[in-house]
Amino acid sequence: MTFSTDWRGVHYFRRYTFANTLQLMRFQKSFALSALILGSIAMVECSPKTGKSTTANLPATTKEDTHYSSAQVAEGKTIYTASCGKCHKLFTPAEKSRERWESVLPPMIKKARLTDEQGALVRAYVMSNL
Repeated sequence: MTFSTDWRGVHYFRRYTFANTLQLMRFQKSFALSALILGSIAMVECSPKTGKSTTANLPATTKEDTHYSSAQVAEGKTIYTASCGKCHKLFTPAEKSRERWESVLPPMIKKARLTDEQGALVRAYVMSNL
């Protein structure tokens, strides 16, 4: 029951009607839909991202893979800091072994939606600072 006032100002109790129930159900539906949309948007921000970028064109992994210009390394650090730091803690290259970086970088480059060139620059930064 709800307390209501009619057009003359007379107070009375009003029972919930079928129309009130429908109105409540519509509100609940719209609230649930809004929550679902906002949740979906939040999940998209750090979800694995797909695109034309692949890791196949990254430079080959070899021990001699340390000949990068200082400009490439600096740009790779900038991309690493900006892209990788959005979703997780940044590790310094020395915190992991070369083998560990070689297994971590390809999927992370793909998840971050980096282009082949950007991925190669991030790899240049990491591998030159081991």
